[in-house]
Formats: sequence, C-alpha cells, structure tokens
Amino acid sequence: MSLFQGIIDRHHLPGYLGLLVVIATAALSVVIFKWFCANLKSEDDRLSIAFEGGYWAYIGWTILPIVSFVTIVGWAWVLKFMLQWICRNVHGSIRFDDHATGIATLWRTVVFALVSALIVPIPWKLRSYVSWMISQISVVQPEATAAACVHLSRCR
Repeated sequence: MSLFQGIIDRHHLPGYLGLLVVIATAALSVVIFKWFCANLKSEDDRLSIAFEGGYWAYIGWTILPIVSFVTIVGWAWVLKFMLQWICRNVHGSIRFDDHATGIATLWRTVVFALVSALIVPIPWKLRSYVSWMISQISVVQPEATAAACVHLSRCR
C-alpha cells in the first residue's frame, strides 16, 4: 500500500482523488511551462519563445504514460512522443526538436532503475541520465534546415 493510498483510506477520501491529483499536477505543469518560456530571456533580448500546448492535451499526455506502463515497455515510446509534442509546441525565435528513440529511453531508464537499487550511485546516474536526455534535444532556428541544428549536448 502506498503512502498516498494510506492517506486516502485513513481520511475516507474518495478513490478517484489520485486521478484528480494527476490532472491538477498536469494543469499546473502547463502553467509552469508557459511561465518559463515567457520569462526565458537572452542577453540581447532577441530570444522570444512561448509554450502553446493546450491544457487538455498535456493532461492526456500525462495520463498516457501511466496507462501505458501496463505494457511494460510501451511507456518509453509514449515518453518519447510526449517530449516531441512539448518541443513542437514551443514557438518563437527558436524551436526545439527531440531526437531520443524509444529503445534508448527504455534501456537507459531500466539501467537507472537498477543502479538506483544500490542507492549510493543515484546522484551520478541521475546526472548521466538527465545529461543524456538534454543531449537529445536540439535548438533549431525556425527557418533553418534540419542540417543546421545546434545540439545542446555541447552545453554541459
């Protein structure tokens, strides 16, 4: 029994409260994405981006990985497509593109989970995992071709 489930049972809260928490968290995440993109500035003030993803679409993308976890491996591809959706919905003077594959996301996440069982190497493996995820995102000028992408992996 999870801590959250224990709180629900102890306080006689409805069972669907978990779903409401997921929906509320997803809606808050959209607000945070919009705020972050709107307030991200460059030194010369030429950077102007906005997250234009919708609330209901993001809520759906948040619930889908939870549902797809039942498939054992399908969630990795869901996360890949979710990140691509997020990148496609950032518009402005630059755009983002995600190059991660589902299989790479899957095996790196499984390795991270296995190494996390040892507890001590979690910070190093987490840094490696996040660095890899970031290296899979490129910044693209809207008028640039795919060959002119600037990869963020050099920005570590």
